[in-house]
Amino acid sequence: MIMLDMNSKTDGIADFLTCLGSLERKNSQLFETLSNKIVCSPVKPQLTKIADDNMKHATILEDIGQQIGYPKIKTKDCKKN
Repeated sequence: MIMLDMNSKTDGIADFLTCLGSLERKNSQLFETLSNKIVCSPVKPQLTKIADDNMKHATILEDIGQQIGYPKIKTKDCKKN
């Protein structure tokens, strides 16, 4: 579970959204890797679509975070917080 200081108003929310975007990017990589390991299956395109959708979500979350505040957190620090 991600626990960030949401009391610092918009910057805290921006940090939270940045971390969520990072998680979506990691999910995208996982689904892409899984898709690449599957050979000749009707499931492969569906996994690729999930990977693509996760990447879109990451971009949207990070853009929203930038619009509402100034994210101060580094993505590598999301796990700690």
